[in-house]
Amino acid sequence: MAFVVIAGVVGRLLTNRGVLIHAGAAPLQGRWEIHAGVGSLLAPAVGLGVVVAARSWVHQARWPTVLGASVAETIAWIGSLALVDGWGRGFADRLTRPDEYLSELPRISGLSGFLRTFNDSVPIDSVDPWTTHVSSHPPAALAPFWLLDRIGLSGGSWAAALCILVGASAVAAALITVRSLGDESMARNLAPFLVLSPAAIWVGVSADALFLGVSAWGVALLAVACHRRTSVWSDVAAAGGGFLLATGLYLSYGLALSLVVAAGILVFFGTVRLGLWVTAGALLVITGFTVAGFNWLDGSHLVVDRYYAGWGGQRPYTYWVWADLAAFAVAIGPAAVVGMERLIRGTVGSQEPRWWQGANRVVVVLVASALVAVIVATLGGLSKGEVERIWLPFSLWATVACTALPAPRVQAWLITQALLGLLIQHVVLTTW
Repeated sequence: MAFVVIAGVVGRLLTNRGVLIHAGAAPLQGRWEIHAGVGSLLAPAVGLGVVVAARSWVHQARWPTVLGASVAETIAWIGSLALVDGWGRGFADRLTRPDEYLSELPRISGLSGFLRTFNDSVPIDSVDPWTTHVSSHPPAALAPFWLLDRIGLSGGSWAAALCILVGASAVAAALITVRSLGDESMARNLAPFLVLSPAAIWVGVSADALFLGVSAWGVALLAVACHRRTSVWSDVAAAGGGFLLATGLYLSYGLALSLVVAAGILVFFGTVRLGLWVTAGALLVITGFTVAGFNWLDGSHLVVDRYYAGWGGQRPYTYWVWADLAAFAVAIGPAAVVGMERLIRGTVGSQEPRWWQGANRVVVVLVASALVAVIVATLGGLSKGEVERIWLPFSLWATVACTALPAPRVQAWLITQALLGLLIQHVVLTTW
């Protein structure tokens, strides 16, 4: 908590001195503004329902029911938080702003030409540069919205609904991952924490929710493959995991770091054969985009230049290299932070590394991989601010640390998570 406060105070001091940190509610992207909406009534009700269910129902219901209910509750939590800002500002209009994805749809006449010429419009000094968000991502980030528009589901409401649905499904993916590599009781204990994560604020509504969902299911398929190991279905799941993880690379350049999580799972739970199937699935995606005319490496270099030509070149590295971690701590919530501290003490701080034994090992692998990814990202300097949104795929796996919380305090920490989400959404007018 003190770390977050320090980041906020330093951010305000820098802003007052004229330093362009571009974060009015530092370390979060947005501005301070107390506000309320219909979601102010709905969100507390949803949160209370999840807390009550966490006491007994989540441990008694059938496993498929837990998965489905967790996703449904997550959708309700995300949606109710978004409605604190109102229907338009919080939901329907989020992706229709001039710097967002939907504004560029009229430029796409067909996917073939779009992929082939995409990189030409990435530089800020190109003849007709893409808007900020489109230029900062590979072309697959825009493609789902174009497809929605083509089938008649046009407009911001449908686009927002897609983001929330795919983003919320990541909760099921994480639960399947933990159950496959750990045990079911651990996954059941984790479910309410995934549902009430403060990160839900930035799932609704941002396109990064799509990236979160795709990468999460890629990891989940890999976990299922490692659980089965020798069956034909494990090979299929591994190939599917590789396919989705590679698809993530064409949604967001930053999802290259999600491969750290995948690598951790393969190293500690997988086999060489499964690794080959993952590679095969990934190569299908990479080959397809390359043959279609999009060069990922060229695009990634162009994005770096575009990044430094905009706010990325103005935001001070010396502040954001550590303030990013404060924003990340807010997104995952204090329960996950305390869980991480307990993991560290239980893994490297004692002679008997309890959290590296048996089913608990998956928790250490997932959380450690997520932390490695965010540390590499912030040190690299291409994530200066806005990480509460950009790092959603890593927030998911960091939240797994909540399984390390002591049982008598679980309900108190769950309430704390929900209250933090409600507080942020009511006092910070976030950009997403």
